[in-house]
Amino acid sequence: MKPKGVIWKLFTAINRDKARCNTCGKEFSTANRSTTGLSKHAERYHKDELKDLIGCKSVDGPSTAEKVAAVIASVLDTAGIGFDNIAYAVSDNGTNLIKLSETLNLTRLPCICHLLSNFFKSVFESKLLAPVMKKARSTAQTLCRSVSIREKFFSFAAIVKPGAKRPKSYSNTRWAGGFLLLRDYIESAEVLLSVPELVQNLPSTEEKTTATSAIELLVDVFSVMTTLESDDSTASAVIPNVLALENHLMSHAQSNSKIGKVIKSEFKKRISEVAKNMDFLVLTLIDPRFAYHRSSVGKTDWDKVEKTFIKIHERNCDTGKQSEPEALPMHTKKNISPLAILMNTEAEDDTTSSSLKEELMKYKSFVTLSKRPDLFSNPLHFWRLNSTNFPLLSTIARELLSVPSSSAATERCFSKSSYIYSNPRRNRLHSSTLDALLQTSARAHLISENTKIFTTRNGDSEDDFSSDSDDESVQKDTQPRGEKRSREDSTEVLEELAKRPNLASTSNEPEILDTQNCGNDDPDYDFED
Repeated sequence: MKPKGVIWKLFTAINRDKARCNTCGKEFSTANRSTTGLSKHAERYHKDELKDLIGCKSVDGPSTAEKVAAVIASVLDTAGIGFDNIAYAVSDNGTNLIKLSETLNLTRLPCICHLLSNFFKSVFESKLLAPVMKKARSTAQTLCRSVSIREKFFSFAAIVKPGAKRPKSYSNTRWAGGFLLLRDYIESAEVLLSVPELVQNLPSTEEKTTATSAIELLVDVFSVMTTLESDDSTASAVIPNVLALENHLMSHAQSNSKIGKVIKSEFKKRISEVAKNMDFLVLTLIDPRFAYHRSSVGKTDWDKVEKTFIKIHERNCDTGKQSEPEALPMHTKKNISPLAILMNTEAEDDTTSSSLKEELMKYKSFVTLSKRPDLFSNPLHFWRLNSTNFPLLSTIARELLSVPSSSAATERCFSKSSYIYSNPRRNRLHSSTLDALLQTSARAHLISENTKIFTTRNGDSEDDFSSDSDDESVQKDTQPRGEKRSREDSTEVLEELAKRPNLASTSNEPEILDTQNCGNDDPDYDFED
């Protein structure tokens, strides 16, 4: 996390109605619980110190790949991200992101977790597992909607099988959500037998056998996927993990069963080709845990990988040690032939890459003959300790080992953002309003101790938004000046919106729709077991 700028420490609350700027000493009004004075002062006197915030961008007209790519590029530019320092992009196979990578001349790597997610999906949609998955989803939906049935489930679980987890219907964005659903469904089968409303969803003997075999085969795949979606996982670990999973599926006791053959076939079709991806191999080369390792990287043509590595990075390896060529005497210049010039240029190119080749040779001997770093260690620690021995490679490693193995961090951000913005319980929140709230959320931080904008004179909560509050009424100065709610309110706006009830779910039915416990609505289910 970057340290906060000067603007965050500029203000001191004097009292409820006044604050003082610590930089220029000017005072401004905060009367009537308004933060307008703070915003105006910051804009007028400290504009250069304000932190740039990116709100909600929208695409004008059809959302073509070119337009979306242009918007993304604009957002990155607004954030001050220099494209000259970006070499790789990790994404799924979305057309917009592919187009963005082409526009910015980036090397695009496929997100391994997206590939594994599609692999899981195809396995669970196969003919062998589709019937039992249908029963599992029906069970999860019933438990999600009915509080009374859910209470029965937990009551019987405490007696029949303590620790049994309730099957949940995970959202489509939850990677491998089908695996979690099937696992919890099969493990809770004994509990379902004790709940009359769920007996019809019990799996048959054959379905249970098939599902159990699938779970045994896929549990390690899910574990590896969880590791690769972590924030500290690098793309250099993708190929070793893919080959390890391939070996696991081939050697497992259930590999020759019907479901085992389906799983191996889908894995080969969707995942195995990743092991031949040269971009991933180049990243693996710079990771001392896996480079030149026969078991973890398989039959890799390392000579070819080294040549590709040198071709990509030799232009960035000019250390500045080579001095400019001395100017030739005037009378000798005319004696230099074009062939001599060409050969001299080739010699210079060889000199530029020779040091990189030498470091690669020494690096190969070092990692193959010496003890490798621990499998779960940070590979950058190795390069920091050996930066003197490998000055060029250690510099390149800092760039390549920063490439993540998946786009999980971005997906988590999407999940949380959509819960705030796109959730049906907050569908009156327009992009312009959210943009204003983001601005408010930053600036109100400065005088949060003397603002209680949602407390009226009677001490009641001001949660009486009209249905049009985010459209036109919030933009019109229809209220008296002293009572007008500024769009630049404090972070309590977001907190108050989060507490608003789901008005559409009120019902007189005896069964309660518990949306808080539905897997589809809870963002915590998106990336947690």
